[in-house]
Amino acid sequence: MIIDLCCGIGRFPGEGVISIDIQRKVKPTIIADIHHLPLRPKLRPKLCHASPPCKYFTLARARRYGYDEKGIADSLRLVAACFDAFDYLEARTWTLENPLGVLKRILPTDIKTNYAAYDYKHKPTNFWSNNRALKRAVIPQDLRQKILSVCE
Repeated sequence: MIIDLCCGIGRFPGEGVISIDIQRKVKPTIIADIHHLPLRPKLRPKLCHASPPCKYFTLARARRYGYDEKGIADSLRLVAACFDAFDYLEARTWTLENPLGVLKRILPTDIKTNYAAYDYKHKPTNFWSNNRALKRAVIPQDLRQKILSVCE
């Protein structure tokens, strides 16, 4: 089982994926706020992935509009809720991705990769994981397939 938190429109494909998002329009499996997951504790999914909203974390927004302290604070609460969910669910492997920006200043990472996203052809992205192999990997464009193969 794979649990995809803050799935948005770029969620994991395939069978056995439970996508969770608060926005009905992205058609998640479960419409819920990740602060209050409607899942039982210690579910122990193979993978729990999170892509928290990046609106206030991206460098592009900061360059254009400056930093929005309230927006960053709200976004950091979502990131904290993702880490709480990883712990609550006791995921064997967890991953978190977010565009290059503010979040790297708070959660240091050596992994920076570019991958094709629905909105940008090559989006500089930071990546975090509790899996040592994934921490050292240079994640190629088929990011999701690499994650899944390491988790098996």
